[in-house]
Amino acid sequence: MVSLWDGGSTWQPVPSRLRRFSIDWRCPINKISNWVGSLINLEELVLYVNKIWQEDFELLGHMPALSSLTIYSNTALQGRIIISGFHSTKFFKFYCNPARLTFDAGSLLKLECLDVIMNVFNTKSSNGSFDFGIQYLTNLRNVYIQLDCNGSTGGELEAAKASIKSSVNKLPGQPKLNLSTLNENIKDQYQKCHL
Repeated sequence: MVSLWDGGSTWQPVPSRLRRFSIDWRCPINKISNWVGSLINLEELVLYVNKIWQEDFELLGHMPALSSLTIYSNTALQGRIIISGFHSTKFFKFYCNPARLTFDAGSLLKLECLDVIMNVFNTKSSNGSFDFGIQYLTNLRNVYIQLDCNGSTGGELEAAKASIKSSVNKLPGQPKLNLSTLNENIKDQYQKCHL
């Protein structure tokens, strides 16, 4: 395992035989460098990034051997992040709140384990519903979703849970679903009526 602490934009010569690469939480990088995309044998990647961009996912999505991707980020771009590519990826973990993820049809075809944080309000607002493309991830075996309740109502949270459960139950492999919540300090009429 090689760890890079400075987040530099170049590394010469590029370690083309590298199979695992990790950037530690103690020194997150500001941007994913383009040279990371040239690591054609990279199978496992763990990144701590200050801010994640759509082009970062486009770069990583074209890595041919990448089977495990873990990204922790403090912030994401304002709009939706559309996940496409990642044709060899079996494990995908993305912790960035309040990112708005959408999985594109044909992406992550081999994905077996999905582990994400999703903000209920932002996901619903960006899509008009709580559809984020999980129905395209037909090879899933395990799904871990933490729902951040910040900015949402109890009714929105329940609708999000129901939508996710329904979508996961329709997947061919009947994956195991683990739903949990963050920031569940929601005070609205829905909760008062159902206590």
